[in-house]
Amino acid sequence: MSSYANPPEGKDARGDAREEERKIEGEDEEYKICREIIDQATEANKEYREAYELYLSKVVDYEAIKWGAFSGSVKIRKWDKSGFHPLEVIVTLEYKTGDATNTPYANYPVDKEFSNIFRKYGWKVEEKGTMIYGYRCWRCGKLIPEDKLQYDQDGRRKCPECGATSTRSHQIRLVKGSKWLYAYKKVRLSGGESREQLREIMIENVRQPLREFAGR
Repeated sequence: MSSYANPPEGKDARGDAREEERKIEGEDEEYKICREIIDQATEANKEYREAYELYLSKVVDYEAIKWGAFSGSVKIRKWDKSGFHPLEVIVTLEYKTGDATNTPYANYPVDKEFSNIFRKYGWKVEEKGTMIYGYRCWRCGKLIPEDKLQYDQDGRRKCPECGATSTRSHQIRLVKGSKWLYAYKKVRLSGGESREQLREIMIENVRQPLREFAGR
């Protein structure tokens, strides 16, 4: 799985964060425009709210997530009385377990691991679709792709690696999991956070489970 560097602390952390934001701003015009709208707004109108939501979504998708299989977005559900400060946001993460041709990224389903880790950090989890990983041999433990699976004269599944056949007591089982995994988290705010503070809150909430899921 993709590697995570240990997060720096203190002044270096803030310096690195600013440098990272400048890099994204230079690469993504929408990110820059949203940031300017938020910082220069004198009225909490529809444009301001849409810009804030898009900005936080880009923070999650480009800064907090450092793993290609994940994508993320943010919806702002509540605002303070002034309309300038979010009070409640919903962060959504989507994880694809395979590529466009239905080839799994891993050799086993990650559903249980994903659910356990994200729920530990206060996220709700949803699973959709089916991803086929292949067949697991009861004797040698090898994962057999669908197109490599063999059959004996009685039509029983047969392992091409060790020759074991599937019986009632010893089966070569189909291994499958979810095609898409979703995690949702409601983040409540005081209404007094600055844009930069909100950015850091989004990054921290997302990176906590991602680091553990990545095994770092």
